[in-house]
Amino acid sequence: MVAQAQGMAPLDRIYVIDSDSRRRAQIAKMSYEVGLHAEPCQDLDEFAKLVRRDGYVLSADNDGTATIAEVMRTTQAVEFSLPASVYSEDPSPQRIVSAMLNGALNYHVWPLTKEDLKRAVTMTPEQLSLARLRSKQSAANSAISQLSPREVDVLRQMTRGHCNKVIALNLGISPRTVEIHRANLLKKLPMQSTSDAIRIGIYAGLDED
Repeated sequence: MVAQAQGMAPLDRIYVIDSDSRRRAQIAKMSYEVGLHAEPCQDLDEFAKLVRRDGYVLSADNDGTATIAEVMRTTQAVEFSLPASVYSEDPSPQRIVSAMLNGALNYHVWPLTKEDLKRAVTMTPEQLSLARLRSKQSAANSAISQLSPREVDVLRQMTRGHCNKVIALNLGISPRTVEIHRANLLKKLPMQSTSDAIRIGIYAGLDED
């Protein structure tokens, strides 16, 4: 097993998202050698079927594999917010910054080492809590970006606890139009309930605007 320093919490399950089967196999082998359990995933659909509440996401950042923003949206859709890092060969500074802004905790250069894996999954409880919060916020912001400006306005009003009539009054539109916007934003996020949509809005900071 991964050596655990005092106060550190190891995440012993790694979800590896990579369209390259050779890289998936190599990471799975290294994970086993350092006492970690790897769940190799070819794409987001496979990841969504396998993901559980605890673990760490390691995703390739290249053509043919999901972007970190898509990974974050997927974890949010299944109501799990896991810490995540990405990797690629010779990434540009712009690519690294983009990944970090979209929620990646680290950007590793391929090929990975066993030390990379061990460092990635060993976090203090405080770091883990912060990573999960950041993951939720990144996923929420990514989801909100799918909405129209008016749908964002409606969701902002929803996070403040307003009913349709009050939202309509505040935005200068009809209650029926509010209902339509609410239905549309639930489909786009995608969320099955109003409470889920409000939670996304709160993580995105709409209640603080």
